Amino acid sequence: MAQNRKKKGGRTALLAARVILRIALAALLVVLLVEAAQSAYAFGYSVFTSEAMEDAPGKDVVVTVTEGMSDNQVGELLESKGLIRDSLIFTIQCKVYGYEIYPGSYVFNTSQTVTEMVEKMSEEPETEEDDGSFLPEDTSESEDSQAAESSGEE
Repeated sequence: MAQNRKKKGGRTALLAARVILRIALAALLVVLLVEAAQSAYAFGYSVFTSEAMEDAPGKDVVVTVTEGMSDNQVGELLESKGLIRDSLIFTIQCKVYGYEIYPGSYVFNTSQTVTEMVEKMSEEPETEEDDGSFLPEDTSESEDSQAAESSGEE
């Protein structure tokens, strides 16, 4: 009979240990799921919102994007210059929003948001003919005479 009690006590202790182990594993799983959910939320929030690295006035930084640079390389460049926190988030934003980065030199400020920077880099650069700054020499005289006629002067 004493031996029977020992077997029951051993079984009870083993059963209790299994229950405690299962509860501990379930609690660990819940903690891991909560941590994963918080990390996923923070990452998603970073992709769809943009915050500046510093408050205004910040400091100006020159960035040169060369022909053939990928979105990821541009993001790494901006991160190395202290303009953004995470190049991966920059790359994802470029893909999600469909931005195309054009080569060129840009002056950014650490108080600018990622969205402001990527929008500036995705504007197609103007050529001399497109921006109206290039005018043939003989058109300046005709413009002066047209301006005089419209104002009533001769």
